[in-house]
Amino acid sequence: YPRWLSGNGYMDSSAIATRVVTNEKRVAEKFKACVAPTNQCTIFWPASINDFVRIGFGAAISFFCPVRAYIASVGCKFAVGKSFASDWKGTGFAPFWNDELQDTTFQVRWFQGGSCGGMEWM
Repeated sequence: YPRWLSGNGYMDSSAIATRVVTNEKRVAEKFKACVAPTNQCTIFWPASINDFVRIGFGAAISFFCPVRAYIASVGCKFAVGKSFASDWKGTGFAPFWNDELQDTTFQVRWFQGGSCGGMEWM
């Protein structure tokens, strides 16, 4: 029987908030135990919620979450455009990026960045 159907308050917003805080503390403790990364980079993130849905939201999130954690662990940061940030926040999802750039600045830097190993975005 799925835990969330049990009626024991597992899906209650305060229970969820408590679990999120607990997990955030555990993650912070793990990061403190890691050696500080020496390299730094910025990843310009162009994928929107619509892109995630188009390729399959569950598959996209299951790929993105560990990639995001790895990228943070090696000292890299995410940058997004302000329009992207506004759309993402409008869905109720938490921000995952470190920097919000003006859209024009983001676009200029995105196009100056070139390809990454011949990969194309979606």
